[in-house]
Amino acid sequence: MRVLVISVNGAEVELGAVTNTLAYLATPYTVYNATATPGGLTPSFFSDAPCHGKYQAVVETIGDVLEHSTLQSAEVAALHAYESQFHVRQVVWYSFPVADFGLVWTGATAGGWNSATDSLTSFTATLTPAGALVFPYLNLGPKTTTVGKKTVTVGAPAAPLPIEAYTYLAQPLDAFTTPLVTDTAGNTIAATATLPDGREQLTMTFDSNQNLLHNLLFGYGVVNWATRGMFVGERHVYMSPQVDDVLIDDDQWVDGTSCALVGIDRDDSAVQTIRMSAADLGAVALWQAQKNLQPTTAALRLTMAFNGWGATAYKKDTLTPAVKLLNPLFYWVSHTYDHPILDGMSYADAKAEFTMNDTVATKTLKLKTFNAVNLVTPNISGLTDPNAMQAAYDAGVRYVVTDTSIPGYDNPYPNIGIYNPLQPAILMIPRRPVNLFYNVASPSDWASEYNCIYQSYFGRDLSYAEIIDFVSDQLLPYLLHGENDPWMFHQPNLVAYDKVHTLLTDLMDATIAKYNGYFTLPVVSPTMDQLGALVAKRMAFLAAQVTATINPGVSVTITSDSAVSVPLTGVKVAGAEVYGGQTIVWVKVPAGGRVTIPLS
Repeated sequence: MRVLVISVNGAEVELGAVTNTLAYLATPYTVYNATATPGGLTPSFFSDAPCHGKYQAVVETIGDVLEHSTLQSAEVAALHAYESQFHVRQVVWYSFPVADFGLVWTGATAGGWNSATDSLTSFTATLTPAGALVFPYLNLGPKTTTVGKKTVTVGAPAAPLPIEAYTYLAQPLDAFTTPLVTDTAGNTIAATATLPDGREQLTMTFDSNQNLLHNLLFGYGVVNWATRGMFVGERHVYMSPQVDDVLIDDDQWVDGTSCALVGIDRDDSAVQTIRMSAADLGAVALWQAQKNLQPTTAALRLTMAFNGWGATAYKKDTLTPAVKLLNPLFYWVSHTYDHPILDGMSYADAKAEFTMNDTVATKTLKLKTFNAVNLVTPNISGLTDPNAMQAAYDAGVRYVVTDTSIPGYDNPYPNIGIYNPLQPAILMIPRRPVNLFYNVASPSDWASEYNCIYQSYFGRDLSYAEIIDFVSDQLLPYLLHGENDPWMFHQPNLVAYDKVHTLLTDLMDATIAKYNGYFTLPVVSPTMDQLGALVAKRMAFLAAQVTATINPGVSVTITSDSAVSVPLTGVKVAGAEVYGGQTIVWVKVPAGGRVTIPLS
């Protein structure tokens, strides 16, 4: 159950579009560089026995270039014979429309770079009924349904499906070609075709790279089609906002602050500080409850990274009683007791920071979802400090977060983390910083600091609405990728600046609205330790020598050189999760063992 990716030369941008899609799914693949290994596609390359093929699906990066000018005729014949004999589907990620793929070029093109205007042009695509079956997770607009005796409309408005790259407009060659995606004039830009020898192909005539929106929208459906809905790997959409510094105050950037103070953490020297109140926490709880009434965000939960010192340090404190009352609605993780920089701290002092906060969580606040295995270190400090990491381990910490903007702390591979070099039992989960700054609490404040930083980039000051739009555009691809990295925010972002709205919820509203325009999949918000366990499982699986073999209609057999859990989509077994209409199961395989799953 491995995907063969045939590349022209290993450098084309389409290759990244393919491999990035597979990597986020954790689907095993092999890249074959056709230019570097001429003549290498032989019958023995594809299969090593009359009834044992090596690849479940084939993806060509640029089909017309590969089959017409890069691959030798014997290689093309061997590829087609293999696909025909083993009923292996082929995807052509980008191609000029040719009869070999069941398409005829109309003579017209669309999209791509417009040299006259020096800008990228795009156009809107539409799914055909057949396309809606291949891409069932894409939002096609509200639907009417009957509830009792009433007819109601459910679902979010559909956003236009943009194609942002050079595209050849085509028409089906014959009745054996089925359009999946068309432009508004009815021209075909993606289609499946059943060829005379029984081979099945899906061809797209629009170019792609791994960052283009249409690649994120169509990628999963294409892979799912190629593997007939059963593959090694899994896909979820994650949304895990983490809010630091809860219960303490932060220095506040107010409109009019000198731009010279950008990037300076003023701590106690700040002229003005801010700490959220009970009313703010209540407003956030209400917002989350309202999101939980919507299908795609029913499981959304905020994670509060708190500092226990703040539970007793403030006079006329309304926040702490509200935390005690509302805490079951959120996830809670330790942010240390009083937010010190852990680098250079003694072992005893560092450990006290962890254990004192654990005590506040369990004894004083009685936080229902708190788990001492989770830690967000202040300013992402201490991760390279031996005392801090030893103290964290001894205090029971097993999961911490990093900052992906810091070199060496980004994901080494999609959706995996990094084991701490000083304490390998502690897994560091990469966390995304967001351009919603730690010290802003109102629209004017955020706009002021944002424009201090980015005015030269944009060439002008942006309005609050423009900032929300731009930053939500930055967050949207994380969702569409299926990236599991949490997002970093701070407690001033949860101040209800008009008694209802907060900067964080405004940003989430915009991001969720954009997401709902494209996908109908529900987001998941695991606790930090649940996420850590999932990341660890994926890392162990990717590091192991795992083979998965499908006997169509009969069974799937998995072997591994080490004890791992293997993600498998599309297999119906007891206890399997159903997500997006498909089953997902993690199959436990013992070291050196073999597990066979019946498909009947």
